[in-house]
Amino acid sequence: MPSVPVDSGGEIADDTLEVRRHTLSKDGFLVVGAGNIGSAALLLLTAYRNGRKYRLYCGDQDLDKAKRAVDDANKRADDIVAKAFELPPSGDLSGLECFDAVSVVLDCLPGGEAPRIAQAAVNSGCHYANLTEYVDETREIVERFAKAKTGLVLQTGLAPGFVNVLACQLIQRAKEKGIKPDDVRMRVGALPMCAQAPHFYGITWSSIGVATEYLKRSECLREGLISDEESLTRRELVVLAGETFEEALTSGGAANLPERFKGAISSLDYKTLRYPGHYEWVERLLKDNPTPESLDRRLASDVPVVHEDRVVIYVSVEGSSGVGRERLDRLVEVRPSTVLCRKMSAIARTTAASLVQIGFWLMQGSVAGVVFQTEIDARAFLDGDIVRTTYFGESTR
Repeated sequence: MPSVPVDSGGEIADDTLEVRRHTLSKDGFLVVGAGNIGSAALLLLTAYRNGRKYRLYCGDQDLDKAKRAVDDANKRADDIVAKAFELPPSGDLSGLECFDAVSVVLDCLPGGEAPRIAQAAVNSGCHYANLTEYVDETREIVERFAKAKTGLVLQTGLAPGFVNVLACQLIQRAKEKGIKPDDVRMRVGALPMCAQAPHFYGITWSSIGVATEYLKRSECLREGLISDEESLTRRELVVLAGETFEEALTSGGAANLPERFKGAISSLDYKTLRYPGHYEWVERLLKDNPTPESLDRRLASDVPVVHEDRVVIYVSVEGSSGVGRERLDRLVEVRPSTVLCRKMSAIARTTAASLVQIGFWLMQGSVAGVVFQTEIDARAFLDGDIVRTTYFGESTR
């Protein structure tokens, strides 16, 4: 796998190097959370091991769910043995044997658990990566572990995650072409293949994640300044490859790009793509002033879970050049695919692929402290085996 270097910002202290040596001696991965994404991560870790043997653990509050996930991985490879464990619902986790046996923790739990899992990873001398779009929990981790001696890569799934790295690549390409970027748009939709009235939607991933991104506020850039805006506003239609979608601001998908590019780019935002009609239906639900938990219950009761899905990703970078206005854009669509003879949904594979790609990089032991999306080498990340085959379909496994 290609390396994914970051700017270290200076010399590395001797005690940090010692932690890295200790981490590298613990060869393995711990996947926390055995839902669709966690089980997909286990399968990708098995499929892309390239002959390397390492320990695999999976933990969940539902031990049976964790066992099913590891059984699925174990029966597809005879040279890796994954083990399941029960995750305590609260309290300190760093004393668990599995944290001491691995070098990398991949957190696939809802975002509210992120600080607890990150703390256990740091206490145990493990690197850590998560998926969450939760903004407050991400800030808490940054404040607590900015100077950690192991690496923590945050928000490294699909969105936030892949879409932000793709945006950084397009921003750099625009500059190389003599375009001064002033408008950056990141759009992602995890969508059912077919949608019906009245909601024009289908649950393809965590309903609490959907509820949270609909209700928490969105961070953007407006006129070069960070703007904290209400989610589900700035609704517009957009046509991608001849198909019409509706887009609206949602929380968390912009990752740290607003902070990184403030003062340099005038307008930058992240919006979620939906089929026309969905946001109008959600607006009616919001008249009752729901909490994320109550909206989650309503989504779960009214919207069916679907298994045939698609992920649509669109990024555009526009700006002025010597010939006027120019725009660079990239449209990617991912559909369900087969990994080690198991069909995997588009949302599970795209989300887990970014996380596992970063996990392999962290296992190299080459970073300490918190790493943001803007610090990841975009070319190396996008050319990594798992990301390349998942998003761009160059080969299958």
